[in-house]
Amino acid sequence: MVIFFLERNKEKYIRGSINRVNRLFNNTNSIKIETDEKLLSRVFRRKVFKKCPLHRNDPSYQDALIIETLISIKDYIPLNEEDRIFFITKNFKDFSASKDKRETFHPHIEEDLNCSGLNSIVQFRGLLYKTLKDDFKQESIATQLVVEELENYLVKQAENQWVGEADMLDALEDYYNH
Repeated sequence: MVIFFLERNKEKYIRGSINRVNRLFNNTNSIKIETDEKLLSRVFRRKVFKKCPLHRNDPSYQDALIIETLISIKDYIPLNEEDRIFFITKNFKDFSASKDKRETFHPHIEEDLNCSGLNSIVQFRGLLYKTLKDDFKQESIATQLVVEELENYLVKQAENQWVGEADMLDALEDYYNH
């Protein structure tokens, strides 16, 4: 019964997930960094010197591009002393020091972050929701109050209409981005 329910709603869940990811990347606070010759050159150099994640026989050039973007982030975005960058991924194989130290960068990456002056700014995390809960607790409480207020507003506005979760998320996004 549960499997049938999940299968029946699979497309809805997939669509909802895609919409949430798109909202995240299309948010006015998101900064998009275009791949340039400088980044590609750094990825190539990483491969030549066999630095993580290009140090094994199954190189991941996409992961190397992600790491090089992180390491050279100051070239693209001005950072302040109080800024923090959270590197969140479940891909421990390509970025971590070891299986036992999943949220510790591989020494190659750690060294490059240190050379870039980012060692105190960048924090490695494995789970988005845990990061939000643990690292953004105060912001989360304030956000929850605003969300509850907006949900009440939406319920009043939609007394005779059904408003889906995705519609509420769209309304919340519109409220905060305009």
